[in-house]
Amino acid sequence: MIDAYGPRWESAYGTVPNKAWTDGLVGVTPEMIGTGLSRLLKSEEFKKWPPNVFEFRDMCSPKAEDYGLPDYDDAYCQAVNWARVKHVDKHPAVLHAMREHIDMFGWRRLAEKEARRIFDTAWKKTIDHVAAGGGLPEIPVEIPEELNIVTKKGQEDGRAAMLKAIGK
Repeated sequence: MIDAYGPRWESAYGTVPNKAWTDGLVGVTPEMIGTGLSRLLKSEEFKKWPPNVFEFRDMCSPKAEDYGLPDYDDAYCQAVNWARVKHVDKHPAVLHAMREHIDMFGWRRLAEKEARRIFDTAWKKTIDHVAAGGGLPEIPVEIPEELNIVTKKGQEDGRAAMLKAIGK
């Protein structure tokens, strides 16, 4: 990072890794650091000033788009509107987040700020699950919204029409 940011890095963090950085990157693999560095090079936000340890750790973490998952806002919108989302538009990762990490009965009754906080945690766990090679559930077939509900009278009328058609 000193090579990339020079005195800006040195004045902020020194020339050797400090405790904040060594502690902040615990559990981050070399592959994840490579991902973070790659994202850092593409980032407009950090062209002039280096990220702090939290920002860099976030850059190293798996992202939904890395695995073909919806971004956070789309996933949250799907979860909130699950019953109204068309079957073909539902993503298995959103279903996984809802089934495995959220008490949906309680969640639907929360204020939006708290609901987003809980979903954020669930979504990060789901991304980590997919990044670790975990599978996702199939979206179950649902009862179509438009049903032809036949009443008792409708059954009787249908039977009468069939009997008339066959001459009885």
